[in-house]
Amino acid sequence: MPENQQYQRYLQLARKWVDGTISEAELKEYTDWLKRIDADAHIEIPAEIAASKAAHREKIFKALQHRINKDEGLQRHKPLYRSMLRWAAMFTGVILVGYMAYYLRDSTKEQPAQKAVTAIQNDVQPGTNGAILALGNGKVIVLDTAANGTLDNNVMKSRETIVFDKAPEDGPVQYNTLTTPRARQQQLVLPDGSRIWLNAESSIRFPAAFTGETREVEISGEVYFEISPDKTKPFIVKVQQSSVVVLGTHFNVMAYPNETFLETTLLEGAVSFRSNNEQMILKPGQQSRLSQHKQLQLIAHPDIEVIMAWKNGFQSFKKADIGMILRQIKRWYDVEVEYEGAIPSELTFTGEIPREVTLSQLLKALESKQLHFVLDAPNKKLHVQFNP
Repeated sequence: MPENQQYQRYLQLARKWVDGTISEAELKEYTDWLKRIDADAHIEIPAEIAASKAAHREKIFKALQHRINKDEGLQRHKPLYRSMLRWAAMFTGVILVGYMAYYLRDSTKEQPAQKAVTAIQNDVQPGTNGAILALGNGKVIVLDTAANGTLDNNVMKSRETIVFDKAPEDGPVQYNTLTTPRARQQQLVLPDGSRIWLNAESSIRFPAAFTGETREVEISGEVYFEISPDKTKPFIVKVQQSSVVVLGTHFNVMAYPNETFLETTLLEGAVSFRSNNEQMILKPGQQSRLSQHKQLQLIAHPDIEVIMAWKNGFQSFKKADIGMILRQIKRWYDVEVEYEGAIPSELTFTGEIPREVTLSQLLKALESKQLHFVLDAPNKKLHVQFNP
């Protein structure tokens, strides 16, 4: 069978698997394909998943379709990396610990999927929308509990977004600060119409009205920008001791203090990254990377899909070390992490999983002979054991 027809067949089986209409013979065919990729792959789909809402099933299938089409022909002849989702990471890669409740286990530990699902009692839920808004007039609003509608003069809450209308320009300029703690993310619209997304444990400080010759904001953490064009008033993002200058563009800035690099990734338009009297002009698809030692380098072909996964509702890793993954877990699930044993440097993961999954579901996908987790959900503590 030609390769393109093979992948169409895999997609057809994926459709049936998601819908719960796959026959025993078809399930064996699908599983045999997976086992050719990873001999330990094991897949079961409980009855309640087949009976789940059609919208959920459709979302799963769209993700499967996207990944199969994307990866077709690109990874077939490459060895699998140590993968968070094993076979799923390279071929059907998204997905599915949360929606499909399947588990990939060593053959000696296989249990019915239903039993595995019900065994999760105490768990940590993923993050959600929410933030703390400190207005320039001294008012502080917890957005998690605030109702939709007008929150203050020129501030409106609508579903997942906070919209800031332009404030009067007379009098001293007041500055607002929006902060997302751990396990929170937030969207907002600035007074100039620019759209902003804040990842967990991030913040943005901005004026109630952009006066003067520039539009300046200050950020920390990770923030994605879609800037409204204004050739007469450049948009400037201050981050640590650096700045990003734009006119109108889409870009992501990752500047967590406990990460190795400050990264600015350009999706559309053009930006200038400036630090320590150095300047770097980025083109779409490029990234500037500033080390903690203030060394600046250009990354010509960063993995945009991995970088933007958080905004698109996924946690995505490509040859990511466990330290990086655990830092993301701390931010998104708001847990403290304790270690036992030395972190093996060769232990890396590649894969993608929805941000909607619980922490136990994510940990189940990560666990291996070298890596074991003990979750104290009531106290929000995660104990990590590394075995040589």
